[in-house]
Amino acid sequence: IGADAAGSLYVTGDTYKIRKFPPPNSATPVQSVVYGIDAIGGGLLRVASGGRAVLYGSASAAAFPTRNAVSPCLANLLPPDGTAGLNPRLVSDNALVVYDAGGTTALSTFLAPQAYASAVSNDGRYVYIAGIVLLFPQPAWYGLLRVDLNKIPSGQLAPACLASGADYTRIAASPGEIMMMAGSGLGPQTGASFTLRNGLVPADLAGTSITVDGKPAPMLYAQDSQVNFIVPWSTRTSGTVPVCVHRGSLTSCLDTTAGTLAPAVFSPSGTPLIVNVDDGSINSFATPVKRGHYVSVYLTGTGTLDNNLVDGAISGLPLQRTSIQPAAFLHYYPPGCLIGRGVPICPETHINLDVTYSGAAPTQVSGVTQINLRIPNDAPLGLQALTLDFAPGTVSLYTLELKLNISE
Repeated sequence: IGADAAGSLYVTGDTYKIRKFPPPNSATPVQSVVYGIDAIGGGLLRVASGGRAVLYGSASAAAFPTRNAVSPCLANLLPPDGTAGLNPRLVSDNALVVYDAGGTTALSTFLAPQAYASAVSNDGRYVYIAGIVLLFPQPAWYGLLRVDLNKIPSGQLAPACLASGADYTRIAASPGEIMMMAGSGLGPQTGASFTLRNGLVPADLAGTSITVDGKPAPMLYAQDSQVNFIVPWSTRTSGTVPVCVHRGSLTSCLDTTAGTLAPAVFSPSGTPLIVNVDDGSINSFATPVKRGHYVSVYLTGTGTLDNNLVDGAISGLPLQRTSIQPAAFLHYYPPGCLIGRGVPICPETHINLDVTYSGAAPTQVSGVTQINLRIPNDAPLGLQALTLDFAPGTVSLYTLELKLNISE
């Protein structure tokens, strides 16, 4: 909760918004709402000079919409300040957002510390945040941040975080993977999609280009706050690699973990994309797959193909299989399983699915993987848990848990 010099009251909480209440007996509406950003929760709130609201809280997603960011997410910052080179899925980021009096975002940036207290200087220029940074396996860092509200950058090339282009989760960069870079100033205000150039996805789009470890990346989409690209097939698979965005004479880079695999299922509406082969419908409660029939799952980050690795190519014949073939199975508790205090007391049952194809998706850009699965005739009916495992026996950076609806 906070107040400005005019007596307006600002409140934030689990609603993910800042609400601005005018002073008592004011002629302005009883309540106006200044919308925050959904990815940031109700953290510390302060109101500075000019009615600027400063919110510090938890950023839940790699695609957190930043503006003029001054620090990247932890997964794309080298140790000891960040966790690039470690498991990117384990990172939890914090963020600072500054809203102008009219609700416009002046600054939105990742900042590592967990904030415990904050204050505003008497002249309203400085915001102070006391906090702690916990980075495994580095020791904790305790300190004080000072934000100068008179020196907020504007109009800069400001990449902030890398994520899978399939489901926007923090993930390593692997050869052929479709990735997304979030930030601001990355491209034109109106988004631009690629058109083939000499049969390939071009390495520059609307004045923006990306390099991964110095190699040009095929560009799928470019817009001010987001760029989508394909990691070159020759990218290293260990350590860290720099991912740089170039626009005009400006260049800015993030660092990210490199890996052999970084599987993620395309989820255009937030639900992983599983297609019923019979009619092309999306598998759901209303459109299940029948026993003995097939589904296709569309992914990226599934590793190299068996040959013919051309950056930016369109996949066709002959079909190119992935060098690592996944296992697929349903896992469920059998009918009649007793439940004790909410926990099943009988063993979980597994049914293997036939993986009839795992490779480049025909007619799609090279980097999109299609996995075809046959549903067993004895598969359980209804909504079931489907697992795709790209590295059996390992801790599950490479295991995907999906939902599949099955009918007779």
